[in-house]
Amino acid sequence: MKKILISIMVLILSLTGCAQTKPAVEIDWVDFINHRNITYMATEFTASADKIESEIGKTLFKVSDNIHDPNYKTKDGDAAFLVVGTPIYKIKDYKTEFRVAVKKEGQFIVYQVSRNPNAKTGKDLFDIKNKVVSVSINSAVDNSKIVDIADRVTIEKIVLNLLNAQVISPMEGKSEKRYFLSFNLQDETSFNRTYWLDENIVWGDLKPSEEFKQLITNALPKNQDIS
Repeated sequence: MKKILISIMVLILSLTGCAQTKPAVEIDWVDFINHRNITYMATEFTASADKIESEIGKTLFKVSDNIHDPNYKTKDGDAAFLVVGTPIYKIKDYKTEFRVAVKKEGQFIVYQVSRNPNAKTGKDLFDIKNKVVSVSINSAVDNSKIVDIADRVTIEKIVLNLLNAQVISPMEGKSEKRYFLSFNLQDETSFNRTYWLDENIVWGDLKPSEEFKQLITNALPKNQDIS
């Protein structure tokens, strides 16, 4: 009986050792930070030093060096590539729910909201009221520009509809008819969102009014194919 128990223990230890030496899963992390449970993605834009206001937090955990579980749920303080203790700053003229900045290699990189679990409408995500100078509708295939909307009244209606859009439950099985909407701002930055025309859904599970869909449809060239 003792021999059997010893054999079982050896087998368990052997299996445990195998599990510990199993190759880690490679995860292709994107450059994100999680601050107060809002997830932000790095953009191509930088903020000048005079636009940087107070420090609002620090990164607490570098996931790319420590996490190999593809099902890992990010938490407050997580960052993909930033070292622990990297300061996070408020950007002048923007709510922190929309944009923050991090200093990397001497530049203040703008990070923009991707997900906010507490958002109920577009207002909770995008601080763009009175800041949009044009809206571009781009191809979802190659991001080439289809049309620029520059009419002030139309822009204001589109922005108002986006800000009032409700956050809904995620919708599966969206159609292939989609576009990239680029909201070009006064400070020469922009932010992009995928838009599914048939379902009238903006990426981030935002459901604007039918007026929004009509405004986008009217701006598109006639007989515009799926983009």
